[in-house]
Amino acid sequence: MASFVEARLGKPSLVRETSRSTFFGSLRHPLQYAKRLFVQPKDVLSGIVLEPTLRERLNRIAVSTYNTRQNRATYRNILLHGPPGTGKTLFAKSLARHSGMDYAIMTGGDVAPLGKEGVTAIHKLFDWSSTSRKGFYT
Repeated sequence: MASFVEARLGKPSLVRETSRSTFFGSLRHPLQYAKRLFVQPKDVLSGIVLEPTLRERLNRIAVSTYNTRQNRATYRNILLHGPPGTGKTLFAKSLARHSGMDYAIMTGGDVAPLGKEGVTAIHKLFDWSSTSRKGFYT
């Protein structure tokens, strides 16, 4: 029972940033909360500077993800890799917003110091993310 309540209410320690809102978070930032509810971004890549070929590929991923969500089909996995500062996190957040899904930001460097408890922390993260009704990017 305790793990069920923790998965529903508490944000796991590995999550640095998330789009999931809580009741108290909506009271603290009511304008941001309202904007998220009513404003749907038009272009997933707006504000992101990319090479034309990369922009086209990422736009195809965004359209495919959006259509998958609309048709309630099974999602495909995406692995974004590259050096720091190349926009992977920015694209993932923008893709989640555009598709109407939640996201959670975490880094692998947060898992390493946990040692054996790292596995438990990752399980808590995925238990928490599975409670999202919108779908989830981690």
